[in-house]
Amino acid sequence: MNIPGILLAGTVSRYGQLSNAWGEFAAGTTLQYTSSGGVQGMRLTFNKALPCGANYVAIVNPNDSLSPYGCMAVVRHKTETYCDFRVVNDSGGEVTGAGLDFMIIGRNK
Repeated sequence: MNIPGILLAGTVSRYGQLSNAWGEFAAGTTLQYTSSGGVQGMRLTFNKALPCGANYVAIVNPNDSLSPYGCMAVVRHKTETYCDFRVVNDSGGEVTGAGLDFMIIGRNK
């Protein structure tokens, strides 16, 4: 039986440093800031392709925010090797200088 499970989880700082990471795909996971179509974003890049391809659920919570407001991350695009997020504050403004607590849930083939 192939049941869903946590493929990787951890915390990545705004500087791209990984901590409290676990799961076979966690080591080597990095965070970088990106821009696509004029929208600022963050890319969580996995150390190797996930066995479930892009068929996974990404649960993220921004941390290290320099914004005085609450903020949230929205998944913009995902592939088997990375997941892109846009982080906005409660006023809809862009958030920079944030890290992520993350969990990637999928099926290990």
